[in-house]
Amino acid sequence: MEVINGLKLDKYKAKILQPISILGTEIKRQEFESANGEVFYSDKKLGLATIKFKIELKGNRSEIKTNKSKLLNDIEVCKLDLNDSRIYEGRFIESGDVEVYNNFEVIEIEGKCAVYNGTLNQQNQKSNGKIVLNLESNVITPLLISIKGNGTNISIKSKTFNIFIKELNGTIKIDGKEKTVKNETGENVYKLVDMFEFPKTDFSNNFEINISGTGNFDTNISYYERLI
Repeated sequence: MEVINGLKLDKYKAKILQPISILGTEIKRQEFESANGEVFYSDKKLGLATIKFKIELKGNRSEIKTNKSKLLNDIEVCKLDLNDSRIYEGRFIESGDVEVYNNFEVIEIEGKCAVYNGTLNQQNQKSNGKIVLNLESNVITPLLISIKGNGTNISIKSKTFNIFIKELNGTIKIDGKEKTVKNETGENVYKLVDMFEFPKTDFSNNFEINISGTGNFDTNISYYERLI
């Protein structure tokens, strides 16, 4: 997914206007009713945040029409960097009224997106041990786990996932965000990993991951923390 710098929209003769409104995130649960009328609920799942902001486009009517079409096409599905130490990842479309003036136009954009901290966090563990992720928010964050080296019967466990690798010879990258399992050359090696869930945190601020196995291997946990 392309990253678009919201402060560098010069090629569209456009700029994002402040403020940017974040309207919150929906927490979802599925509801199930048994034959005797009892109601059960699934685990919590995080929906997307709704954000709204305005974009000003300058030029004559023909330029504005052309640049507006290109801009809306490019930001429809993207990662938007607004230079506020966050990344807004999702879908952004035009909504609301258009303000038309002599040499510029102002449009409103509404986005449905996940909001991530723009700083990459990483922790490493050599062979057996424990990693504790200290998170700013109690929002579910997908994790990228990279295991490198040689080993057998490698177990990586937490409250939300249980990963088992019978034999490691090289590098395996398990990406909880992209939902992929690849080696160092980008090949799919899903068959080398036994797991039911891709790695992610839960709704706690301190998330513990236990690592064990035989051999000489390093485990790297990296993530952009989801904030909203």
